[in-house]
Amino acid sequence: MNNTDTGVGESDQPAIPPYFGGSEGEALRLAAVEAWEAQNSTYYQQLSSIMTTDAYKIAASYCANFIDHYNEVSAAVMYLEDQAKPEVTYEDFWGLGASVVDGAYDFASQFLYFNNFTAVGNRVSCLADCYVAPDGGEGCAAMAGMPNLGTISPETYCSLQWDLIDQGFNKLKICGAKAIGGSPTLDRSEMVRDFQLETFEQQYCHFDYCQPANPTEACPTEEGGSEKLFKEYKDEARVEGRVCGYAEPIGGLSSGAIAGIVI
Repeated sequence: MNNTDTGVGESDQPAIPPYFGGSEGEALRLAAVEAWEAQNSTYYQQLSSIMTTDAYKIAASYCANFIDHYNEVSAAVMYLEDQAKPEVTYEDFWGLGASVVDGAYDFASQFLYFNNFTAVGNRVSCLADCYVAPDGGEGCAAMAGMPNLGTISPETYCSLQWDLIDQGFNKLKICGAKAIGGSPTLDRSEMVRDFQLETFEQQYCHFDYCQPANPTEACPTEEGGSEKLFKEYKDEARVEGRVCGYAEPIGGLSSGAIAGIVI
């Protein structure tokens, strides 16, 4: 069944956005990337050079599915932005051109951020704070001083689903760490775990903004007490996937399902 074969008239429901693999969003993404490449900026040249290295080629081959996924969710976001016409797009916010909507280029940028996957870099516990909290808030302290911090409304951030790209970025860096990560002072498994924990923190923070849990319900803890919000869990509890059976976020996702996210 295709998107239009729904059994109801077109006037009865809105059109289904072409999310994953949608041709409209992908056309927007490719056009933006091609225009950015044509500018031949210093940053473009830097990322292009990284992409010629053996380390990048090995990691990119290992993580090819995540690069494709990153492109798909970027196309989804660009489609939503094209419909909504926000004052600031995801690309505008980060100020790095269309590299941030291309999986291959953004993966290359991680070789800069994480020193060829030998270091974990500065921890950002809440990327959502970067967008919506005044001056980036506590969760984005590692990026203090960056332009545009805290300039996006929660409604815009949530409705345009910028978190899709952010989590695509996280999936790439976890995969990159699995492929080539580590150093004499940092075990590969430790790097992977650190990136996984940071990803969980960012996901829970995102849900606090866009699908907040019911603060009147409690979640079980190891000691038999209770906690109100997932973001109050210790990292270890998050990775263990301790399930809160009652709190119900707005939007229909159960907290149990959120706690069971596997990275």
